[in-house]
Amino acid sequence: MLAKTFNQHNVRISEFVSVAASDIKAGVTSDEVHGDAWPALREKILAHGTLILGGPIWMGQISSTAKRELERMDAFHSDPDHEGRRLSYGKVAIAAIPGNGDGAHFSSAQPFQPLSDVSWTIPAVAACY
Repeated sequence: MLAKTFNQHNVRISEFVSVAASDIKAGVTSDEVHGDAWPALREKILAHGTLILGGPIWMGQISSTAKRELERMDAFHSDPDHEGRRLSYGKVAIAAIPGNGDGAHFSSAQPFQPLSDVSWTIPAVAACY
């Protein structure tokens, strides 16, 4: 559904990645340990202009998998680009949250502060649920 809506505005979603199926280690660096799947995912994220952070609501909040992604983006503070800006500077992030009455407003708000902290642009009405 989301891809169809974007396509209507000539925006193509290039790839869907199941982070839950990846071995993303806990931590706040760009590469935690051997076998960490985050460095490859990080490269994919940074190669695009827009991030759609999507995931289920568990017990009224975003999933631990989504929180793990945000945790790992903390390294953007210490990995500046060639102009000293965070790597996500000038890129857009939105949230795709399934559900509505079970906490979608709160769950879409949860990632926006950490995403903003590491310089993602959060457009108005950047959540869909």
